[in-house]
Amino acid sequence: MKPQIIADIAFVDAERKIQPSQTYQVDFDAGTVRGGLDGLEALKQSIFLRLITVLGIHEIYSDAYGLPMNDLLGQSVPKIYVSITNAIRKTLLEDDRILEVGDFVYNTTKKAVTVSFAVDTVFGQTAFREVSLNV
Repeated sequence: MKPQIIADIAFVDAERKIQPSQTYQVDFDAGTVRGGLDGLEALKQSIFLRLITVLGIHEIYSDAYGLPMNDLLGQSVPKIYVSITNAIRKTLLEDDRILEVGDFVYNTTKKAVTVSFAVDTVFGQTAFREVSLNV
């Protein structure tokens, strides 16, 4: 007798939940975790963590968490600018607390690209200055 599979599937409109803002405060200079953060300060830390994480290296993160640093090596400067802009926008816009990323400004040396940009959030606008990427 052939088994019979009966499935009743209901499709529900799933809404993306806004990520919580309360988190532990990471002191990157001392290498410790202390106290807590909430609101815009917590989001700034989250953005910083996304920007220093190499895409695809850590299995605990989604496919959109981090920047594809290895893909930048050997590219021309204009292509690096486009790649960095797209990568930063992609990783940051995964967070529901971030509404828009823009106003990119670049400075280039022989070994690094420094980028500044603005982030519109549910908490207000914030600017990131001098995020340096070795290329």
